[in-house]
Amino acid sequence: MRLQDLPVGTRFEYQCKAFVKTGPITAASETGGQQMIPRHAVLKPLDPLPEKPPASQRMLDETRVRDAFDEF
Repeated sequence: MRLQDLPVGTRFEYQCKAFVKTGPITAASETGGQQMIPRHAVLKPLDPLPEKPPASQRMLDETRVRDAFDEF
C-alpha cells in the first residue's frame, strides 16, 4: 500500500517503525518527530481501513451534478 492510498490519521508501519499519516507526504512517528515518506515506499497498515460506501449510498446524484456543471 502507498502513502497516497491512506487517509490522514491512519497508522502504518514503515521501516519497522509505527507512524501516523499527518499530510500528503508526511507522517509522525509514534516515538516523536515528523518524517517525509517517499511516494514509492510500500507501507503496511496497522489499523483496518475504512470501507468506501457503495455507489447506492452516495451523497450526490451524479446526473444532477453534471447538469449543474453544464448549466454553469
